[in-house]
Order: sequence, then C-alpha cells, then structure tokens
Amino acid sequence: MEKVCEYEGSSLWGMNGGQPESPDGTLLVYAKKPNLEDKEKQITEIWICDRNTLANARCVFTVSCGNHNGPSATFTDNDHIVFRDIINGFSAFRVLNIHTGEVVYGPIFGKESHCAENGQYPFSISEEFLDKNPDYPELNTCGIYLLDLTTGKIRRVADKKTVYDMVVKSGCTPNDHTTSMSHVQLNPSATKVMMRLSVANCPVFGALGCIDLETGKTHVIPDKPVHQLWFDDDTYMATRQYYDGSKIEMETSRIQRFKPNGECIEIILMVLQTATTLSETALILATQQTFSCIAAARPLLLLHLVDKTSKTVLGSFRFIQTQPSHAMENEFTLTTQLARTAQKLVLLKS
Repeated sequence: MEKVCEYEGSSLWGMNGGQPESPDGTLLVYAKKPNLEDKEKQITEIWICDRNTLANARCVFTVSCGNHNGPSATFTDNDHIVFRDIINGFSAFRVLNIHTGEVVYGPIFGKESHCAENGQYPFSISEEFLDKNPDYPELNTCGIYLLDLTTGKIRRVADKKTVYDMVVKSGCTPNDHTTSMSHVQLNPSATKVMMRLSVANCPVFGALGCIDLETGKTHVIPDKPVHQLWFDDDTYMATRQYYDGSKIEMETSRIQRFKPNGECIEIILMVLQTATTLSETALILATQQTFSCIAAARPLLLLHLVDKTSKTVLGSFRFIQTQPSHAMENEFTLTTQLARTAQKLVLLKS
C-alpha cells in the first residue's frame, strides 16, 4: 500500500462504486481537504494524478462540500469527471474537462449519483431543487433524470407519481420523503435504475426501488440491504443487516447478491475470523463456499485506515477507504471503488 498524496490535511475518495480511476487506467481523481472541522467554508480541492506513479498531481477545481463522501469525484470517461459542490446551501454537480478546465455541464442542482454508465449520468430532483435550475427548464418536476454525456440532453425516466405508485404497489407505506430519491444508480447497460427510498414502515433501513427503463417493471425491497451497488446488469450486491430494536447487529452482517425483487442469490462475504490483537488483524474474503485470507494488516496500517487516509492497494483490491460502523467501534467496512472487478468487498474486524 502507498499513500496517494503526502498531505497534512485529509484526502478523500468519493462514494462506493464510483470511478476514481480513469477508464484507461492512467489517471486518478481524489480530493484534498485542509480542515475537516471547518463547518463554514468546507473548502475542498479536486486533484488529478498519474495512476501508476502518483506523480504530476494538479488541482483541477475547488468546491465546498461536507466530509461524508467529499465531492464524490468520479471519471465519466478518460477526459471528464463529475463531482458535487454545495452552492448557497444546496447540492449541485458539474461535469468538467480535466484537460481544459471547462465546465461542460452544470452546475445542475440535484442529488448526484455514484457514477456514469454507458454514457448516461443519473441524478434525482426533489422539491428543494425545482426552482434552482433556470438553465435546465426540463428539470421541472420531481423525479429521476439521465444526462447524456455526449449530447448534453436530459430526459426524465421516472416522475414523482411513478415512484409513489411503485412504493404503494409493493405494500410499503409512503411518507413525506418517499419521492425525495437518493443514491440513484444505473446498471452497466443503463437499462435499469435503482434508488434508495424513505418509507414509513421501514424507519431504520428504508427501501430499495428498481425501475426497468425498457419494460417499466418495478421492484421494491423493504428494509433494504445497505450500501447497495449493481453487481451486474440484473443483480445487486449489498450488505444485509438486522436491527434488534436498539441497535444494528453488526455480528450478523453479510454481503449478499440480490435480484431486484429481494431474492438472495448468494453470500459474497461474511465475517469468518476475529483477530485478538492488531498485529493479527486480517482481511478475510468469503465468496460462495471459497474462503481465503487476503492479507494481514499491521497496526500502523490500521491506524491509517481508521484515520480515513486513502490508500492504494496493489493487486486485486486497489482502491479502498474506511467508514466507521455506527454500531461497533472497532469494525470498519472497506469498499473497493472498482466495484465490478472480481470479488468486491472486504471486511476488517479487530
């Protein structure tokens, strides 16, 4: 492992499932934030560097954003990135040419996605954004939209009624926030879109919706698995967790693969071993019935990970970051940003 940058402040990747590596594998995009405690300015710089050497680093844009996921900068192709900015208290995203510095599209006020797929970038518009996009008059109703990254054309693929009806049809109970969708993600062929939904009968985990853009067929998974990503064109991978009435039972958490209707196909990862000391901490990978120990983590490395210092990992798992568990102080989930390469999630437990 090696640091992407030597920096006194904090360095950040974006959301899980993003693309911090350019498609041709030559560049990385990441963020640098000088002060995590500054709640007013939230100044964050977006940087590009060479993938293999980590050299030729340069700042391409400066934004204002919170600490969680930072600006979520991700490549859309070899020449452009998309990222989040907070403007006058509202979230917006831009598409930037990393060579010329030109903002090709945006700012578009809305909720950004994890990444682009097949030349399309999905996002959602909820009530608070309806009067914020005078340059994009087509964003005139709540719903899910796709931005064509070649033409700049925007089309709505689901409106407020579609989402509401989908939830009711599934047997879930809508609430005031149901049509304020978030974490919209396209499958690789951009023929299906999933989204996180708030529903009254699932106050802890919410629900996970899916719309087939070709057939119009919909699915909703109540008490959804969390940190969901598309595994392939037809299935998700996500963490299944259980709530005992007072806390989430982290010891029973597992990464599983699901059909859009919620049927579990297989277990991708589960906790196999708990180390007794930091020096014995291991990264354990479980996929189907095959178990193998990937690597042993040193105490210094663990401290770096706890500190959320971004690392580059040689081998199959190249880009990882940590997020502390809300339920267990010493448990951390490591998520590969290359979400579709071989096995995709590892669990560090000490």
